[in-house]
Amino acid sequence: MEGKCNRVGFLQQPVVSGDIEINVASLKKVLEKAAPVRGTLLVMPELWASGFCHESMAEAAAETPALLQQTAALAARYGIVLAGTFAEKAGEKCCNNFYLCSGAGVAGPSSKQHIFPGEERSFIDGAERPQLMQAGGLQIGGFICFDLRFPEVARGLAAQGADLLICSAQWPEMRIDHWLALLKARAIENQIFLVACNGCGESGGGVLGGNSVVISPFGEILAQGGAGQESASVSLLWSEMADMRSRYTSWRIG
Repeated sequence: MEGKCNRVGFLQQPVVSGDIEINVASLKKVLEKAAPVRGTLLVMPELWASGFCHESMAEAAAETPALLQQTAALAARYGIVLAGTFAEKAGEKCCNNFYLCSGAGVAGPSSKQHIFPGEERSFIDGAERPQLMQAGGLQIGGFICFDLRFPEVARGLAAQGADLLICSAQWPEMRIDHWLALLKARAIENQIFLVACNGCGESGGGVLGGNSVVISPFGEILAQGGAGQESASVSLLWSEMADMRSRYTSWRIG
């Protein structure tokens, strides 16, 4: 995969529900501290800028066009790609959409398919089949939080030709073992590199579990966060994925 981005990672941070200004300031601080290598693709937590501010989700969605441009400008400053999800108005409710932001502009969206049971369904709608996004010379398949429990979502993205899978989430600490097990499974069964970023700290009366990861096609954890705010990135060897797939193939449909 000559010419393709070969460094990926995550920006694990708390998300303050309903306070875009604080969340953007937090992103700027974590980027300044991380000093990412140019060309790196970094994944952020689900709804990193607004959180699940259910009653004011429509108002948060109205800020998304400006937020996308602000995020792209920030990514351009560091020469990186920032991947995250944003609320966007869709009929009476909102969608939760993945975008890739860089100096080249904004790529996306790819929408969350499966909405978590409960209050979330009152404000957010699921979408149809997710689409690949392009950045850094890569075809990137993004899925969001609860989508992780549905293997057909990741499989569909792999079948479309994804080079890399990314996951953005606000996954609770109480089910963090599920998070790690399912992420490993999605990487192994699709024979693909996977980057997943979770939120951390308190959210909606619960505690998010952190443990953002980069996982190889063999299911090996290449980088892992802890419980707090932190970032990490690693270089990928695309030849490892190509070699594995050349020896046997388990990820194709049909």
